[in-house]
Formats: sequence, structure tokens, C-alpha cells
Amino acid sequence: MSGLELKKFFNVNGKMFKEQNLKARWESLSETELLEILESDGMLHKRPVLIGDDFALSGFKLKEWEERVKV
Repeated sequence: MSGLELKKFFNVNGKMFKEQNLKARWESLSETELLEILESDGMLHKRPVLIGDDFALSGFKLKEWEERVKV
């Protein structure tokens, strides 16, 4: 829905990502395996995630958020 690659939803600087050595394993894992890993621990998620009717944003980038959120 977001059009973003799956890696954009992982907290690649986080402790859990590093402990699981995901950077080195990334290319050998299927999309299904990556989704299962992401689902397994909330600490692996990049935050915040904003989901709208026709978009999803991962991580806070002010310009992207301003373009999507009309207050």
C-alpha cells in the first residue's frame, strides 16, 4: 500500500535488528520470512507509522507528513 520497500518498516538502527544480524541475513530471507520477523517483535518496527485511506508512511519525515496530513 505504501509503495515502500519492506526494509523501510524495520528499525535498522535498533538493538533487535542488530542482535538478529538482519543486515547480514537480509538478502537470504524471503518476503514472508521478513514479515514474520517483523511481526515477532515490536522493537523491530520503525516508528511512527501513519496509515491513511490510500497511503502509509514509516518513520517521521516532516515534509512527507505535511504533504499527507491536512490539519
